[in-house]
Amino acid sequence: MGITALFLLSVLGFAITAEAQSCSKPVGEANMSLKDDFINQDTFVNGAVVSFACNPGYTSAGGSSKITCSAGVWSPVQLRCESEYYCLITPCNSTACSIPIILLTILS
Repeated sequence: MGITALFLLSVLGFAITAEAQSCSKPVGEANMSLKDDFINQDTFVNGAVVSFACNPGYTSAGGSSKITCSAGVWSPVQLRCESEYYCLITPCNSTACSIPIILLTILS
């Protein structure tokens, strides 16, 4: 009976389809944000690729800026953003230790 019903549905043009899940707006790591093309979007279709950019005052320390939506889940963010300023203490990518070199010159 089950095979007959499936055959009848096929003949009549009915199909059982699974819809791929979309992704919500992705959130980047510290000191980065979505590039302009993607800022105003709230949802992204399965297979969508978006890019992040380092915020002003930060520069890329490696890793891909792109992530992909797959079955409702974003791939991991690989981009790392570090301060463009010199640090007095480590780690250098912490905003708490980043001081512009100009300020260091004034204080010396």
